[in-house]
Order: sequence, then structure tokens, then C-alpha cells
Amino acid sequence: MKILAIGDPHGKIPKIGTILKREKPDLIICTGDFADDEKIRSLIFKNWGKPWYWKIGKKKAGELVRKSEKKGREVLRFLKKLKIPVYIIPGNYDGGDSFRKMGKKLHFCQNKKFRIGDYYLVFHGGYMDAKIFFATNVLSEGISEMKMRKKRNDTEKKKLIKILGKTNGKIILVTHIPAYGLFDKVRNKESPMNNRHIGIEAYEYIIKKYKPRLYICGHMHENQGIKKIGKTTAICLGEAAKYVYLVNINHNINISRIKLK
Repeated sequence: MKILAIGDPHGKIPKIGTILKREKPDLIICTGDFADDEKIRSLIFKNWGKPWYWKIGKKKAGELVRKSEKKGREVLRFLKKLKIPVYIIPGNYDGGDSFRKMGKKLHFCQNKKFRIGDYYLVFHGGYMDAKIFFATNVLSEGISEMKMRKKRNDTEKKKLIKILGKTNGKIILVTHIPAYGLFDKVRNKESPMNNRHIGIEAYEYIIKKYKPRLYICGHMHENQGIKKIGKTTAICLGEAAKYVYLVNINHNINISRIKLK
């Protein structure tokens, strides 16, 4: 099985035409964040701990979101036209119904499991609170808020465990945000979370318990790379505008990082 793995497009169509012709992958996996996030992310950072839209007003905020989602839909239309199966999950910026509707024309895989050959592909995307948000009072929101965040995450964790069920075989786990302690340390001085770990505890649990052969995530632009965690080969795809990853799975897993031109 040959997989072309694409990280966060953020409104930019990935230039993969030459790669598709040359490599002929069996399928494409994209880990979400199709919408353009640059302006919204900047506002979130500058208004940390408060609703970002208060700063510019709901009308302007609505316009920003619509423009952001429009660019995301353009990326999805591009992926939809490709002549090979494309499996997508939403990122933390892909909350609108429009993505879900367009995703049905692809393979919208949120909270789903697929069998391909000897492998089970398990998908989970969207927004989840990082462990630090319910383990410490990082946003000064109080104990009740922290408990609510943990309860919400525990619900998603139970969903993942149910999806995996009694899976006997080789697993490929695909998430948007990385697992806690893996590719998740922020290295961005503009972010209020700089030098902190913002990974998801539920994914850390799944990796330790089920030992997937391959783990693919996105979200962290600054932490692109490949790591080996026990029996699991892990890839952080980062931003799709710069690199994509080609994964060849036979008896071994061979991974190539390909720079986009």
C-alpha cells in the first residue's frame, strides 16, 4: 500500500500533480485544517483567554470565517477531482457544516474505521482540548471549566475506544492534533503556549494500548518529522504548502518527505 499523506492546507491547494503522476499512490490521507487560519489565529493569540471576535465585532468576524471557509472549500474541490481515494478529517479550523457536506463526496472519516487490505485505518479529527487545558488552570477559568473540558475529552476518548473495538490486526491511526508528548511542544514565540505541550491525552492512551503500526498527525507546523515510539512509526505532517510524505507499507514502512515546488 502506498499512501500520500498531506498535512494542513490552510486554504492553499497543494501542488502534488507531478508527485501523483510519478508515484501513483493508492490513496491520499489529509489531516485537516483546510480553512485559511492566518488572520484568525493571529487574533486568537492576541486575545488569548477571551473570544477573539470581541476585538473586531461579530460582523467582521463572520466575514473572516466565511473567507476562511471559502478557501477551504476550494482545497476540497481540488481533492475531490483527483482520481484516487481521498480520506479526510476536519482540523480545529474546520467546524462548519459546509466541510462535512463536501467531505461526503470524498471520504469524510471523522470517528470512522476502514479496512484496507491487512490494515485498519482509524480516523479522529476536529478540535479537542490539549491535556494542559484540563490538567492545569492555563486559561484561569476555574476548576469547573477544567472538569468540563476533561469530561468532553473523555467522551471523545470513549468514542475512539469503541471505534477500535476488538480490532485484531495492523492499525493506522490518523488524527489532526498530535498525541500528548509526541510532536506537541509549541515552538512559536507568538503563541501564548510557547514551550508547552499541547497534545491530546486520548491519543497518547490509544497509541500505548493498541500500538498502531503507523500514526499520522498534522496541526504542528513547526514539528514536521518522523519518530519511532515502541512499535509505532509516527509522522507529523505539518503544513501542506511545504512538504508532503509518501508512505510505502509492505513488510516494512518506508517514508519519504517530498518538498513541494
